[in-house]
Amino acid sequence: MVASLLVGMLCAHLLCFAVMFLLISKRLHGNTMGMDFFALGNLLLGLAYVLQLLEGGPAWSVMSVVNHTLTLAAPIAYGLGAMRFFGYQAPLWRPLVAFAIAYAAAQCLVQWGWGPVARYAMLAGMSALLFFGMVIAVVYGVRTFAKDLYGEMVFLRC
Repeated sequence: MVASLLVGMLCAHLLCFAVMFLLISKRLHGNTMGMDFFALGNLLLGLAYVLQLLEGGPAWSVMSVVNHTLTLAAPIAYGLGAMRFFGYQAPLWRPLVAFAIAYAAAQCLVQWGWGPVARYAMLAGMSALLFFGMVIAVVYGVRTFAKDLYGEMVFLRC
Protein backbone atom coordinates (compact mmCIF):
# COMPACT_ATOMS: atom_id res chain seq x y z
CA MET A 1 0.00 0.00 0.00
CA VAL A 2 2.74 2.48 0.96
CA ALA A 3 4.84 1.47 -2.05
CA SER A 4 1.89 2.03 -4.37
CA LEU A 5 1.29 5.44 -2.83
CA LEU A 6 4.94 6.42 -3.28
CA VAL A 7 5.01 5.20 -6.88
CA GLY A 8 1.76 7.05 -7.52
CA MET A 9 3.20 10.28 -6.12
CA LEU A 10 6.36 9.86 -8.20
CA CYS A 11 4.20 9.22 -11.25
CA ALA A 12 2.18 12.39 -10.63
CA HIS A 13 5.36 14.45 -10.24
CA LEU A 14 6.84 13.03 -13.46
CA LEU A 15 3.70 13.77 -15.42
CA CYS A 16 3.57 17.32 -14.01
CA PHE A 17 7.22 17.86 -14.94
CA ALA A 18 6.47 16.53 -18.42
CA VAL A 19 3.82 19.23 -18.84
CA MET A 20 6.16 21.86 -17.38
CA PHE A 21 9.02 20.99 -19.77
CA LEU A 22 6.61 20.89 -22.70
CA LEU A 23 5.29 24.36 -21.82
CA ILE A 24 8.86 25.67 -21.48
CA SER A 25 9.74 24.22 -24.89
CA LYS A 26 6.71 25.92 -26.47
CA ARG A 27 7.81 29.29 -25.05
CA LEU A 28 11.28 28.95 -26.62
CA HIS A 29 9.80 29.39 -30.13
CA GLY A 30 11.64 26.87 -32.26
CA ASN A 31 14.91 26.54 -30.33
CA THR A 32 13.58 24.20 -27.65
CA MET A 33 17.09 23.31 -26.41
CA GLY A 34 15.98 19.73 -25.71
CA MET A 35 13.18 20.71 -23.32
CA ASP A 36 10.68 18.82 -25.47
CA PHE A 37 12.91 15.74 -25.25
CA PHE A 38 13.04 16.08 -21.45
CA ALA A 39 9.24 16.39 -21.45
CA LEU A 40 8.99 13.15 -23.42
CA GLY A 41 11.43 11.42 -21.06
CA ASN A 42 9.33 12.41 -18.05
CA LEU A 43 6.16 11.32 -19.85
CA LEU A 44 7.67 7.92 -20.72
CA LEU A 45 8.82 7.30 -17.17
CA GLY A 46 5.51 8.50 -15.75
CA LEU A 47 3.62 6.15 -18.08
CA ALA A 48 5.91 3.30 -17.07
CA TYR A 49 4.95 3.91 -13.44
CA VAL A 50 1.26 4.05 -14.36
CA LEU A 51 1.61 0.65 -16.02
CA GLN A 52 3.46 -0.68 -12.98
CA LEU A 53 0.62 0.45 -10.73
CA LEU A 54 -2.01 -1.04 -13.04
CA GLU A 55 -0.23 -4.36 -13.41
CA GLY A 56 0.51 -4.99 -9.76
CA GLY A 57 3.21 -7.59 -9.15
CA PRO A 58 5.79 -9.00 -11.53
CA ALA A 59 4.23 -10.77 -14.49
CA TRP A 60 4.91 -11.79 -18.06
CA SER A 61 2.56 -9.75 -20.21
CA VAL A 62 2.55 -7.21 -22.98
CA MET A 63 2.04 -4.56 -20.30
CA SER A 64 5.22 -5.61 -18.49
CA VAL A 65 7.23 -5.56 -21.74
CA VAL A 66 5.94 -2.06 -22.50
CA ASN A 67 6.59 -1.02 -18.89
CA HIS A 68 10.23 -2.11 -18.98
CA THR A 69 10.73 -0.61 -22.43
CA LEU A 70 9.32 2.76 -21.35
CA THR A 71 11.44 2.67 -18.19
CA LEU A 72 14.61 2.43 -20.26
CA ALA A 73 13.43 4.66 -23.10
CA ALA A 74 13.17 7.58 -20.66
CA PRO A 75 16.94 7.87 -20.03
CA ILE A 76 17.48 7.56 -23.79
CA ALA A 77 15.18 10.58 -24.28
CA TYR A 78 16.99 12.44 -21.48
CA GLY A 79 20.34 11.75 -23.13
CA LEU A 80 19.09 12.93 -26.52
CA GLY A 81 17.64 16.01 -24.82
CA ALA A 82 21.00 16.74 -23.21
CA MET A 83 22.63 16.50 -26.63
CA ARG A 84 20.11 19.02 -27.95
CA PHE A 85 20.70 21.26 -24.92
CA PHE A 86 24.40 21.47 -25.79
CA GLY A 87 23.77 22.21 -29.46
CA TYR A 88 23.98 18.81 -31.13
CA GLN A 89 21.15 18.23 -33.58
CA ALA A 90 20.23 14.78 -32.29
CA PRO A 91 17.11 13.17 -33.77
CA LEU A 92 14.49 11.91 -31.33
CA TRP A 93 12.13 9.40 -32.86
CA ARG A 94 14.45 7.18 -34.90
CA PRO A 95 16.83 6.23 -32.04
CA LEU A 96 13.99 6.01 -29.53
CA VAL A 97 11.82 3.74 -31.69
CA ALA A 98 14.83 1.62 -32.70
CA PHE A 99 15.75 1.16 -29.04
CA ALA A 100 12.16 0.32 -28.08
CA ILE A 101 11.83 -2.33 -30.79
CA ALA A 102 15.23 -3.86 -30.05
CA TYR A 103 14.68 -3.93 -26.28
CA ALA A 104 11.16 -5.37 -26.57
CA ALA A 105 12.51 -8.14 -28.81
CA ALA A 106 15.39 -8.78 -26.41
CA GLN A 107 12.92 -9.06 -23.51
CA CYS A 108 10.92 -11.68 -25.37
CA LEU A 109 14.03 -13.70 -26.19
CA VAL A 110 15.35 -13.53 -22.63
CA GLN A 111 11.94 -14.40 -21.15
CA TRP A 112 11.54 -17.43 -23.40
CA GLY A 113 15.15 -18.52 -23.02
CA TRP A 114 15.90 -17.93 -19.35
CA GLY A 115 12.68 -16.88 -17.63
CA PRO A 116 11.38 -13.87 -15.71
CA VAL A 117 14.31 -13.55 -13.30
CA ALA A 118 16.67 -13.08 -16.23
CA ARG A 119 14.35 -10.49 -17.78
CA TYR A 120 14.32 -8.46 -14.56
CA ALA A 121 18.09 -8.85 -14.29
CA MET A 122 18.37 -7.53 -17.84
CA LEU A 123 16.28 -4.48 -16.83
CA ALA A 124 18.53 -3.85 -13.83
CA GLY A 125 21.68 -4.32 -15.90
CA MET A 126 20.49 -2.03 -18.68
CA SER A 127 19.47 0.62 -16.12
CA ALA A 128 22.92 0.44 -14.56
CA LEU A 129 24.60 0.72 -17.97
CA LEU A 130 22.48 3.71 -18.99
CA PHE A 131 23.15 5.55 -15.74
CA PHE A 132 26.86 4.70 -15.92
CA GLY A 133 26.82 6.18 -19.42
CA MET A 134 25.23 9.33 -18.03
CA VAL A 135 27.94 9.62 -15.37
CA ILE A 136 30.65 9.23 -18.03
CA ALA A 137 28.93 11.91 -20.14
CA VAL A 138 28.82 14.31 -17.17
CA VAL A 139 32.48 13.74 -16.29
CA TYR A 140 33.49 14.17 -19.94
CA GLY A 141 31.14 17.12 -20.40
CA VAL A 142 32.45 19.24 -17.53
CA ARG A 143 35.93 18.85 -18.96
CA THR A 144 35.02 19.71 -22.55
CA PHE A 145 31.74 21.12 -23.88
CA ALA A 146 30.12 22.06 -20.53
CA LYS A 147 33.00 23.72 -18.69
CA ASP A 148 30.74 26.59 -17.66
CA LEU A 149 28.45 24.16 -15.81
CA TYR A 150 31.12 22.62 -13.57
CA GLY A 151 29.62 24.06 -10.37
CA GLU A 152 26.14 22.84 -11.24
CA MET A 153 27.41 19.36 -12.04
CA VAL A 154 29.34 19.15 -8.75
CA PHE A 155 26.18 20.23 -6.94
CA LEU A 156 24.07 17.62 -8.74
CA ARG A 157 26.56 14.84 -7.96
CA CYS A 158 26.23 15.46 -4.20
